[in-house]
Amino acid sequence: GTSSSGETPSVEVDPPKGPLSIMARKKRQREYDAIGADVERWADELLFEQDGEVDGWTEVQCNKVMRHMNSQGRTRAYLKWMKDSRGPHADLKDEREYPCLKAYATIDATLDEVCAYLAQEQKMTDYNDLILRHVDVEEVSPHSKICWGQTYQILFIK
Repeated sequence: GTSSSGETPSVEVDPPKGPLSIMARKKRQREYDAIGADVERWADELLFEQDGEVDGWTEVQCNKVMRHMNSQGRTRAYLKWMKDSRGPHADLKDEREYPCLKAYATIDATLDEVCAYLAQEQKMTDYNDLILRHVDVEEVSPHSKICWGQTYQILFIK
């Protein structure tokens, strides 16, 4: 959100500290590939849990003012509160639960077109009306990158 003075806080992203050796880059790439594979497995399990409202998932309906944006019912969203799921990267002492949102949508385009569109940093505000600020932090490979984003607080979710 904004500070008490009404200013939007600045995004601070530390640039890489000098060039990495070839070995260090390869090691880092292997680490990112392993994390990416873990995240994909985790997301795949959550995304494809059957029948929507099972195992703690609750369907989230658009408020009445916004329903016209999904008048054809192409998008469905579900919310589930869960503990940090980052495995060995998680803080094991953290007992809090965090909101996880999954959405299903039908997009009238090929997978390649959708991926190319979503990969464009400047297009993020086209498909995420709630984004306050965002930046591409690092391109990890030709088909993946690390992004940072900040949204306005919506009810209890930041």
